Amino acid sequence: MNVEYLLQLLGNRLTSLSTAKEQAFLTGDLERINTLDIETNGVLDTINKLKLLEGISQTALVTPFTEAEVVQNGIEASFGLDGQKVIFDGDAVGVLLGYDISSYATDPLHEEKIADILNYIGNMNNPADIDAYIDNEAIASPVTGAMLYNFAQKYNVDIRLMMALMELDSRFGTAGVAVNTLNPGNVGNNDSGETHTYSSWDEGVEAVAKWLDDHRVKKVEIINEEEILDSEVPTEKKENNPEEIVETKVETDKNGDTITTTTTTTTTEEVVTPVSESPVDTSIEIPATDIIQTETVSVVKQKRKRA
Repeated sequence: MNVEYLLQLLGNRLTSLSTAKEQAFLTGDLERINTLDIETNGVLDTINKLKLLEGISQTALVTPFTEAEVVQNGIEASFGLDGQKVIFDGDAVGVLLGYDISSYATDPLHEEKIADILNYIGNMNNPADIDAYIDNEAIASPVTGAMLYNFAQKYNVDIRLMMALMELDSRFGTAGVAVNTLNPGNVGNNDSGETHTYSSWDEGVEAVAKWLDDHRVKKVEIINEEEILDSEVPTEKKENNPEEIVETKVETDKNGDTITTTTTTTTTEEVVTPVSESPVDTSIEIPATDIIQTETVSVVKQKRKRA
């Protein structure tokens, strides 16, 4: 049985689940609706995983890489590990699309479920796109595309993540306590039974956008490994062994006397050597200078012998 056939079967199952949910809405059977939502999420999760496997296999067929190498290359490309380190100011666990949602819910699988929904949501470029998606997922939802779009723009947050949070928590305000609290994202609710009620659906949607705005990943800084290594190696000056150069010069003056001059030149070069135990100082400049000391050793005058 190939992947394409499985995807077709699962697609048909999604259609039947959607039809069953519509009937449950007509009869007001909330328990049936919740059961169908759970099954729908499971089917969507399976579809996304099958699509991922299919994509990996297709990539391996047209590249010189194995399927395992395709996965590894994808991970490295996502996290920028090709010669660089990614440093997060905070815990990177639970970070999706630049937001730390690890504290949003106590469900240990919450982030994984949100990621699955995000894989299913397409591009949301305008309120009409959002309304079309909501109508397909939650019939008669009080949450509108205009609400989501406007507050995403106001707080400059990811609209798809807003949608995923509200879809998982309340089916866009059609299930759970959100129906009575006008709180589609269940912002402020906890496992102790405490709930937060808003005066309108607009306020409830805005609460999700504001929560995301307050939980952005503080800083993502990319540092080149070579720069890190350079900054961790302090240096100090140290003189090497001096080198002596001896030059002898013979000249004849106007009286016919021979003058022999011997010159010794001592060269000391300052070199830079790493120090492993001293504190790091990235502001050290590396000079390289020559100190020349010249000394006339002897001057010998010899009279020319006269015939």
